[in-house]
Amino acid sequence: MHQGDIRITGCYQPVAGKIAFSVIEARNIPRVSLLGTVNPYVKVEMYVNGIREAKHKTKVRQNTQDPVWNHPCVFDINRENPKLLGHMFVFHVIHKDMMMGVQKIGQ
Repeated sequence: MHQGDIRITGCYQPVAGKIAFSVIEARNIPRVSLLGTVNPYVKVEMYVNGIREAKHKTKVRQNTQDPVWNHPCVFDINRENPKLLGHMFVFHVIHKDMMMGVQKIGQ
């Protein structure tokens, strides 16, 4: 089952000790609520050696399968580990519903 598409850009700045992502938009997110709507947002998590070190969330976009966020996410990186060994970044697309809570659409 196709879960839609997400557009993200990234820029790694090892000298500054930063990695920046921009969550631009998503397209064709499936409707998941009982009413046939979707209220999506994206949660970006940074894991270092399996431990979540930081997270960012976009705003919820109401009733759209094609949300636009243009949301910057900047993470601090240990400059002593410039090759990002042990780092993992996970992007979750989530539906937020007032009645049912949150439901993961994809990652």
